[in-house]
Amino acid sequence: MSSTIASSIQTTPSFERAADVASDVSAGQATGVSSGSESSTSSQDVPDRPAGEALSELARSPLPDWAGLARTNPLLDFSLIGFGAPTATLLPGFAPSFTAANAATPDRGITEAQYASVAKSLGVDVAAIKAVAKVESAGGGFLPSGRAKILFEAHIFHDKTGGQFDKKHPNLSSKTWDKSLYGKGGEHQWTRFDAASKLDATAAMESASWGRFQIMGFNFKAAGFTDVTSFVQAMQKDEGAQLAAFGELIKSRPSLLTALRNHDWADFAEGYNGKAYKKNDYDTKLAAAHAAFSK
Repeated sequence: MSSTIASSIQTTPSFERAADVASDVSAGQATGVSSGSESSTSSQDVPDRPAGEALSELARSPLPDWAGLARTNPLLDFSLIGFGAPTATLLPGFAPSFTAANAATPDRGITEAQYASVAKSLGVDVAAIKAVAKVESAGGGFLPSGRAKILFEAHIFHDKTGGQFDKKHPNLSSKTWDKSLYGKGGEHQWTRFDAASKLDATAAMESASWGRFQIMGFNFKAAGFTDVTSFVQAMQKDEGAQLAAFGELIKSRPSLLTALRNHDWADFAEGYNGKAYKKNDYDTKLAAAHAAFSK
């Protein structure tokens, strides 16, 4: 692993980000919840009990007490994050997927107060964080259905599962990065993710980038979580939680934090997105977005 987070955030070029992966990601889909709107739950609302622990309990129970679990763990408040009771067997330690039918649509954006709090903790300007959010996910962390915006990486899934699914599931597991495997953006990425989760739920969660800042699942520890399930639950909660995870991740990478503070967009782009960032003018887009938010 390099001193930057090119290999830990994303080993593929910037043009594969959720904001750019396919032409069907329209302006409406990409924008999602506005950055200045009130989130349904503060990113500071951290449960006493890890989400992964509650999910494991839920998975073992043949008749889950959905309301009870929601009361004891805010990250499992299905009325807020859009989960309904599953119609299929729950994967061990894994939550049921969102569906368009049961997805709630509360306002889950990032408040200005949340931006200011994280910016202060990092010693950066708010415009710098907003610039990353805009470029990474076209300014929105959720799809119209209520699901978190994700991008599933087949080459990461290969690494996490030792290539055991390459032959039977070549569209989900690949030794090398292949842009053609992405297909469409948006909900299609969830179709791929759901299929992979049936093969290995943990590896699937670690093999996708999540939310407003497109943080790779395998970075869950650097983002402040004890397990990837807790990380995924937070990413599907609201954009405030996604912002908090971004803040923790940046704190764990001094060189990246310095680049963000100094508005050194080339260094930040390489560290956050890999050496191929120039293929999509990632640094230029960051600079432009920062200038716009600084006005």
